[in-house]
Amino acid sequence: MGANNNQNSNRVDLEIQKNKLFENDLCNLLVQLNLPFSSIETLLSFIKKYAYSSVIQNCSVDRHAAPLLIKKQIEEVCLEKIREKLKSSYFSVIIDEATDISKKKFLAIMTQYFDNEEGIVCKLIALKECSICASSDALLNIIDQEILSQDFSKNLIALVTDGANVMKGQNNSVLSKIKDSHPNIWYLHCICHCLHLVASHASETIPTFVLKFVKNVYKHFCNSPKRVAQFEEIMKTMNVKIKKILRAGKTRWLSLEAAIKRILELWVPLLNYFKAIKDTNRTQDFENIELKVYLQFLAVFLGKINQINIYFQRQASEILNVKNELFKVFVNLSNHIFKQFILIENDTVPLDPQMKFNLDLEQDLTNYLLSSFELYQHFIDVFGDVIHLDSVDEITKEKLCRTFQQFILQVLKELKYYLPFNDNILSRISTLDPFFSTMDDWTILAKSFKNIIQPEIFHKFYDEASNWIMDINKLKAHRNLYITPQNFNAVEFYRDPFISTNFPLIAKLSKALLSLPHSSAGVERVFSKLKLIKNERRNCLNNDTLESLLICKVNGIDFSASKQNVVNSVTSEKSAKLKRKLSTISAKVETNQPNQIDVDNRSDNGMEILENEEPLENTIPGTIHANKKRTKLDKKNVVIEENNIVINLGPKLNLAAEVSVEIIFVYLFIFKANQSEDSAE
Repeated sequence: MGANNNQNSNRVDLEIQKNKLFENDLCNLLVQLNLPFSSIETLLSFIKKYAYSSVIQNCSVDRHAAPLLIKKQIEEVCLEKIREKLKSSYFSVIIDEATDISKKKFLAIMTQYFDNEEGIVCKLIALKECSICASSDALLNIIDQEILSQDFSKNLIALVTDGANVMKGQNNSVLSKIKDSHPNIWYLHCICHCLHLVASHASETIPTFVLKFVKNVYKHFCNSPKRVAQFEEIMKTMNVKIKKILRAGKTRWLSLEAAIKRILELWVPLLNYFKAIKDTNRTQDFENIELKVYLQFLAVFLGKINQINIYFQRQASEILNVKNELFKVFVNLSNHIFKQFILIENDTVPLDPQMKFNLDLEQDLTNYLLSSFELYQHFIDVFGDVIHLDSVDEITKEKLCRTFQQFILQVLKELKYYLPFNDNILSRISTLDPFFSTMDDWTILAKSFKNIIQPEIFHKFYDEASNWIMDINKLKAHRNLYITPQNFNAVEFYRDPFISTNFPLIAKLSKALLSLPHSSAGVERVFSKLKLIKNERRNCLNNDTLESLLICKVNGIDFSASKQNVVNSVTSEKSAKLKRKLSTISAKVETNQPNQIDVDNRSDNGMEILENEEPLENTIPGTIHANKKRTKLDKKNVVIEENNIVINLGPKLNLAAEVSVEIIFVYLFIFKANQSEDSAE
């Protein structure tokens, strides 16, 4: 009797556990696909219609329960994992502010750290509302609550923000107040923000009518469907691909270049359009060759600045390359306005890159800069196919060349002002690469981060660094194992057990330094997701719910873990009930991903999708190969069996691409829940 009671009790506990896992998975699906909470009832009703499992049939989660599940279970589990990692890892904090569709201002806080399994990891830890004119005290209170007052705050080593005074000012800023409790914290003004400021300030040297022209062309079309339709007719008549005129936003990093390039691309259709509507002023603008040459110049040189901006927006760690990449940008731009040789005391001396960088750009540079004629020849030789200087008269050529020179010179001044060329850490961090290692750099880096290499163990680090230098040839040979086509993969190099075993303190310091952020692009990606979640149809989401949704979406909840628990919690007993009816779903075929599920063309009448080495549960989300067109999966052509899915797609469909992941998720979700139910019985 007692044994039966225990079995019944275990069965009830298992049933409850499976119900919770199913509810969590269902809520996770809403989060990842940006679905409103109201859709959970429709989705659950659909699944119940075609699944007999009691786990699904007994599920009662609705639009009111879903937000609570996300906040109190999924979000908490996610944050707890992050906090546990921060307790054992040195981390950096990235913060930025943004305004949502309802004009509320939010502060996003992200942490970046080195994980031995995943490499460099960036996680969202909080999204809190703040006032439009929030003071440093108000912002610091939020940071203190989420970071500084936590027991893992002792591992904080760096802070990255934009350049606002409230963030980085010398007095009463967020940075100055954090330094009170963390005096050794390293600070970096986001490089992407810096490059945007460089381009914005340098553009002020260009005549105002040029940028005003770009703005006015967009304004002409932005609120008039009639004008857009007329312009599209012009493009169709000219056999030009229909494209929109783009907006140059003040705060968007790359928008001005894109807007200018689009106008240049559609120059002739735009000219014909304004002629057709008899807009004399704008027609004259498009017939102005000088204006067009200015735009061609900006398209080229803004592109050079934006290219390095995009490079530093990457999620991969580029901290070792920051100074070198920025120096290359400076030198490449300076080559277009400086002479190659200068005359010093009757001797001709080459003007090398370092000399150009060391020049005081505020002094009289007449002896160093190219003359107007030399500038013209240089631009014709290098940019003749993209900047049509030869299409204007001689007087205009000289004026344009001098303006171009002033623009590039202003870019160089702004680069030296905003970018961290003289930063002590970035100047020495290349020592992490064995090819550039020096004893001095290792010791200065160690002394700069006293919470990583504490003063009482510095003597051990010093001995270890000495051994590193003595073994440098062996380390250089080991380094060759981690050379990629792009660069030296320092992350994988310091994850190697050989390094962590023989040089534990150097490995500890290096992993922390590799996690230093070089931009706040990760936070900008969070704000992009925020706008997808809180849109015009969901603009009443409260702040707590919005934060929970973003934390779950940005940090990536692993669906497979909970599914695997459901499958592994029961026996693998076979069931005869695995064939079932499925609803008709129109699935859009997308990209091909081989090596997921093996496909075998069994007959002229259909295909059979079979397991590939691993059990079926390990292939979620699975891929079903079909032709690159829409096809229907319904009860006539889909049969789910014990370890395979049979899809009869007809003789005309070839093995090409995968069906949308969301569709397969629903199929396998029902399949696994029913498999668990049958196995438990």
